Amino acid sequence: MYARVTDVLWVDARFYDFLNCLDASPCYGWMNSNATVRNATQALANRLSAVYPQIVATEKFRNLYVVRARVLSRLIVCVF
Repeated sequence: MYARVTDVLWVDARFYDFLNCLDASPCYGWMNSNATVRNATQALANRLSAVYPQIVATEKFRNLYVVRARVLSRLIVCVF
């Protein structure tokens, strides 16, 4: 999400740094001007995403309904 154009405005890296300084950022890892932090966050997300199919295939949850779907060649897991 770093320095991307949104529907409403151009988000500047300084704005993300400001939110992080206030401890008010909704997503410190991706909304960060530090490329090392963003890359580490993405690496963790990739590792966690790789585990989802294993969990869905082997575990059953009494109070959760898990749906797997492929959207644009990416696996999406929704939990209800």
